[in-house]
Amino acid sequence: FGIFIGLQQRAWEMGTTFWEDGVYHIRVRFIQKVLFHIWNEDQRRAREEQQADAVFREMWSAILNDMRYEDTIQNDEKGYLDFRPTEEPGIFAEAQTLFSRICVRQLGSDQTKKANQWPMSPNAEWRLLALARGLSLENLPRPFRAPYIPGLTVLIPHYGETIVIATKELRETGDLSKVPLMTWLQGSYPAEWEAFRQRKLLQPEEDGSLLGFTKSQWEKIEGWASMRSQVLYRTVSGLAKYHDALVLHLKNQRHQRCAMLADTPAEEADSAIWKKWYDDKVSEMFTCMVSMQMYPTFNEAQFAQTNRMLARFNALKIAYIDFERKLDEEQGERDNIHPRQVRRYYSCLIDNRCAPATIPGQGSSVQHAKRLYRPRYRVELPGFPILGD
Repeated sequence: FGIFIGLQQRAWEMGTTFWEDGVYHIRVRFIQKVLFHIWNEDQRRAREEQQADAVFREMWSAILNDMRYEDTIQNDEKGYLDFRPTEEPGIFAEAQTLFSRICVRQLGSDQTKKANQWPMSPNAEWRLLALARGLSLENLPRPFRAPYIPGLTVLIPHYGETIVIATKELRETGDLSKVPLMTWLQGSYPAEWEAFRQRKLLQPEEDGSLLGFTKSQWEKIEGWASMRSQVLYRTVSGLAKYHDALVLHLKNQRHQRCAMLADTPAEEADSAIWKKWYDDKVSEMFTCMVSMQMYPTFNEAQFAQTNRMLARFNALKIAYIDFERKLDEEQGERDNIHPRQVRRYYSCLIDNRCAPATIPGQGSSVQHAKRLYRPRYRVELPGFPILGD
């Protein structure tokens, strides 16, 4: 059934679907279907083609930088997948035959893949092939023009799930018959672990085992391991890519849609002032919202992990319910609070642009004030909060 749907989406072009090298056609199809505001099929001028190719090169480099940051590819792989001043990547230089693709990409060894400029990580390979298959769709929806993009808010519920995997969880076994979680991750993602060690220059200081890493090194390893586990950090990281993609589209369309940036040189447009302007505009289009039910009762480690996410993702906002005790009956009567209601509840919203929190008031549920943000919004709820209302 899946094959039937795939052929129907590609207008029943079975020969093209099975025989062509879709990765080779990524550049042309990306320009035609995603950067359509630059590419004009009826009046293709040399200036438009050069402009579209320059924008694609910038976006392609951003994709590779993100894959390198996530350790999906290594430094040498990023080098031969990216454009160079005098030559283009091998995957875009010449289309490979079906036999060559099977031998190199599916059956080839690591050395064969390196020689043919193909990433060794299965995750990186899957991403390239998924992008190629998506761009081959005949009826690919036409993208919106920035900044005229409908607003989108993603809501992620969170109760007591793990936010970031702690060092203790990575090192302990809990059972003599089991191996540490970190050892299993190293064995499951060998190419990505090696890429991570290259990027962070990690080297055990005592011996070659996991016990040789220092505390600061383990903090970096926590992020790498969390991106390969079922935790909140990985979910937010994946959804926050919408924010980065919209910033990139807005930046590349500024010459046509932004009067303030029309005559601004590229080096000035990339300054911190304009990056903040991009983030402000994109924040109006996309929001990643996490509803943390237990946020007021977090311990110190959970607060640190939450603040780590807020510092990393500009699109992230956290909603939670705070509470405080009534100071006296007179105050409750003045504010029309039911006599049996001993607490006052507030719906709060925070992000990484909120001011640092001050010391909580008397009876507040929020502890560890120095590790929190002052809520951007704090709206009192009429009575007891009910989850889902």
